[in-house]
Amino acid sequence: MDQWVKVERYCLIGHLVAMAFGLAGLLIVMPHPELLALLPAGSTLFQWSMAGGGVVYILLGTIAVGLYAYRTLGLRNWLAFMVPAIGISLTSELLGTSTGFPFGNYSYLSGLGYKIAGLVPFTIPLSWFYLGLCSYLLAKAGLGKKLGGLGQVGAIVFGALMLTSWDLYWIQR
Repeated sequence: MDQWVKVERYCLIGHLVAMAFGLAGLLIVMPHPELLALLPAGSTLFQWSMAGGGVVYILLGTIAVGLYAYRTLGLRNWLAFMVPAIGISLTSELLGTSTGFPFGNYSYLSGLGYKIAGLVPFTIPLSWFYLGLCSYLLAKAGLGKKLGGLGQVGAIVFGALMLTSWDLYWIQR
């Protein structure tokens, strides 16, 4: 097996483990903090996860999807997606956090890593890249053959809709 495929798989597995660990923390430990006393080094693990768990989760996901994109789409197509995705998302997030346009005033807490311009954690544009690419690839797999030439346009529209639906949850809160 190619060395890059191994790294891609290890990162994906690490991403999934980090996701499960984070969900366990939110669903089990946060409502029942007394459980930390039952685990060896429970409070230390919890502090580590709160300090860097989100960063690790997003970086592993970004690396896994980036390697997959490079391997399957090639360097040019990978960069043609990644550069605008990160640029557009960073610009949108900076605009939103500094002016409140278009979603209203919001800000990020410090758990997602270094903030660009003191406003947006560097991990946020990375997450938009890898979730955006996953949304597009899922849409393309589902629509590509069914719509013929319109499949590409449909995949872009449906992928954008899937990615945007991720934020609809936060707008309602």
